[in-house]
Amino acid sequence: MIAQMTSVAYVKDYVIRCEFSHGKVKFYDCCAQLIGKGVFNRIKAFEVFRAVNLQNHTVTWLNGEVDIAPDTVYTNGSDSLEGLQRGRFSRV
Repeated sequence: MIAQMTSVAYVKDYVIRCEFSHGKVKFYDCCAQLIGKGVFNRIKAFEVFRAVNLQNHTVTWLNGEVDIAPDTVYTNGSDSLEGLQRGRFSRV
């Protein structure tokens, strides 16, 4: 089982920084979720994306209407900002 997420913060572009209860930090580029249609289109605008929150140990936007599971962030995130793969919309 993956540790609980304890904090989330906007970093830049479509990148967030997430910390877990065992102290591990992951950087996650959300570009993959922003490609195409669906609920993630609602957070493409930077002013909306930057308003990321932590709700019930899950990354959320728009009062929980859009979320990314902690397992996804932990498994697909990078241990460093420099280690991120550049996404389609990212300027990292």
